[in-house]
Amino acid sequence: MLHVIHQIQRRWPSQAHRVVPGLLLLSVALLALGAGLSLL
Repeated sequence: MLHVIHQIQRRWPSQAHRVVPGLLLLSVALLALGAGLSLL
C-alpha cells in the first residue's frame, strides 16, 4: 500500500495531497463496512 502511495506522489505531486487522504478514507470505510457486516 505504501508503495502505491509513493508511486502516486512521484507521478502526480500536485494531486498527491488530495489522492492520499482519499485512499486512506476509502480503506478505513472498507474496514468499517467489513466490521459492521461481521457484527450483523
